[in-house]
Amino acid sequence: MLKEGVADDAELQQAEVIRLEVQNLIASFKGQVQAADAEFAKLTGHLPDEKLTRPADLSLPANATEALQAIWTTHPVVRRSNQTIIASGFEADAQKGALYPSLSGELSAYAKDVDDLIGGEVEDNRAVLRATWEMSTGGAELARLRKAKQGYIQSKAQKDEALRTLEATIRSAYAELESTAAQKNILTERLSADQNLLKAHNVQFEGAKVRILQLLQSENQVLNAKLDYLNADYRNLAAQYSVLGSMGQLQSALLGSK
Repeated sequence: MLKEGVADDAELQQAEVIRLEVQNLIASFKGQVQAADAEFAKLTGHLPDEKLTRPADLSLPANATEALQAIWTTHPVVRRSNQTIIASGFEADAQKGALYPSLSGELSAYAKDVDDLIGGEVEDNRAVLRATWEMSTGGAELARLRKAKQGYIQSKAQKDEALRTLEATIRSAYAELESTAAQKNILTERLSADQNLLKAHNVQFEGAKVRILQLLQSENQVLNAKLDYLNADYRNLAAQYSVLGSMGQLQSALLGSK
């Protein structure tokens, strides 16, 4: 078109810019694929041997509040903290029991017929109860008791801290999930608008109402809109994984989706 005088050099340069942008995108995504393969091999010990498939839709609680309610009895960190608290309580009770005496008893009974000697029977019944304290003069027992109680208090404090950390992580994950979902909706509308514009420009190009450069620019906009939508879509999927991971359910969810 430039040789025939239909287009000028400025349009040619703009078309060249579009071509270089597309080539740059291709090179960039090739590098990302190689990096993703390397990360896959790092995690699994081998490169992907077949096309990876997207997992089925993941079942998530409707909001962060429901997710928090679901982890109180199921999250591994919460269960471990509960068991640690119980064990610390038993330890404190055991040390407290050392302060009480050890009791032991003896019971004996004796009976003998001595009618030929004193004209009757001899009977003797005895019971002995012993209380033994093992107390050190330096107060070691009391020190162990205080240490056990402190361990119990510390276990409860660690559980509270773990719950606060989990709550912050879950709320942050849901914030990212909501943000990426909103971006997906916006980019879906943008992609639809760009595709409609491209259709209109195709019709107008056939009628010589738009130049080929405008058609190339419309195609480039559709390509960029598709890329932006795919990026937002996979960021949303990563946010779903983040929610499940913060709930301690990522592995079971992925295994269940196969």
